[in-house]
Amino acid sequence: MIRKILAPLDGRPSDRTSLALAFDMARVLGAHVEAVFLAMDPAASIPIMGEAVPPEFIDEMIREREAAVAAAGREAERCFDRVRQAAGLPLAGTPGTDPGQASACFHRKLGNVDRTLARMARCADLTVVPPDDRAAPGALARARDAVLFDAGRPLLLAPAVPLETLGKAVAIAWNDSAEATHAVINAMPLLARAPRVLVLVQEDLRRQVDGAVDLAAYLAWHGIEAAIDRLPRVPEEPMGRALAQRALDLGAGLLVMGAYGRSRFREMVLGGTTRHVLENPVRIPVLMAH
Repeated sequence: MIRKILAPLDGRPSDRTSLALAFDMARVLGAHVEAVFLAMDPAASIPIMGEAVPPEFIDEMIREREAAVAAAGREAERCFDRVRQAAGLPLAGTPGTDPGQASACFHRKLGNVDRTLARMARCADLTVVPPDDRAAPGALARARDAVLFDAGRPLLLAPAVPLETLGKAVAIAWNDSAEATHAVINAMPLLARAPRVLVLVQEDLRRQVDGAVDLAAYLAWHGIEAAIDRLPRVPEEPMGRALAQRALDLGAGLLVMGAYGRSRFREMVLGGTTRHVLENPVRIPVLMAH
């Protein structure tokens, strides 16, 4: 079951997109959204400059950083209020008598963003993060791996723009790996509610095709009918882009995929499907698990 959704915010415009997706998920699943503004403690974010730097200069830098963090926190809370009211979710800080009632809350936390996000994600069923802005990447974009690796929890990547087809078909990017299996297991509550489930697999990889047949048979035991769609391999096209586009072409509102089938270092150096999806604007929500 997915009962608690974590939505980290940083006061940037992308907060709106991830909040809208989190609230949509909460309505579909009857879940609670914990929205939290995360930022580095201003006093800890000032670099060590040595004794030659006057203390009053450092104090001024801290005050400026405190003002910037406070302004970003206020913007995050305003965004939360607007999007929550538009979604019609009531405020709630603790579980109510009806566990299927969607709700939301907001609070702030200062500290190391990676460590704080990982700690909070460990006690959430799903963490929704905003899309990456390659021109000006924020701390949340850099902290996604903390959810996948340090917390060991699934990640839901919000698209660059809201998608109106959430709750329609769900596409699974299947490569017959343990990571893809973990993603499917975490997505089961959504797969069970989807009117259509599609298993996307490369047509020229026999092992993956056979695995897709096994996956469809497994899902059938859970009352989920899944159709297999074979993707032709286009060598010059990144697989991440091909998967996302194919899912959209088939009318899917969610793509489920494993994350980092090989080491993060190899993906950073050689490129890979996970890294492409995380570092490029996506047009469809992507649920990932390692």
